[in-house]
Amino acid sequence: MSNYIGKWYWIKHPEHIPDEEQRRYYDPGHGWAVLVCVAEQGDLLDLQMEDGYRIQAKIEDLEPRPTPAFLKGDRVRIVSKDRVVNVEGAYWHFKDERYFYHLVDENGKMMKKRYLAEELEPAEAKS
Repeated sequence: MSNYIGKWYWIKHPEHIPDEEQRRYYDPGHGWAVLVCVAEQGDLLDLQMEDGYRIQAKIEDLEPRPTPAFLKGDRVRIVSKDRVVNVEGAYWHFKDERYFYHLVDENGKMMKKRYLAEELEPAEAKS
């Protein structure tokens, strides 16, 4: 069994992504996104972004990240507002070294505020 599959990474050297199209897709627009390893192919890891796009990169060009608490499409409740919304994506905050989450409302409109995991709970968790 692989030591990499199912683990999350950030690409610290996107300029080293071997495939030019993948390199353009990831950098600069997705430079703060994290990817999950879905396969190994020799010295390359197949990494998948939350939108399903796959990128290959060498392990030495990656930094491990913890598994996000929520992923794109998850239904969450904003605790302070008792409002149920969808997660648009999980993004790594380099200075604070933790994830923040972009959310979309019930109409699909991006919400302005970024939320931390402790400000959210799974929508089903309401008692």
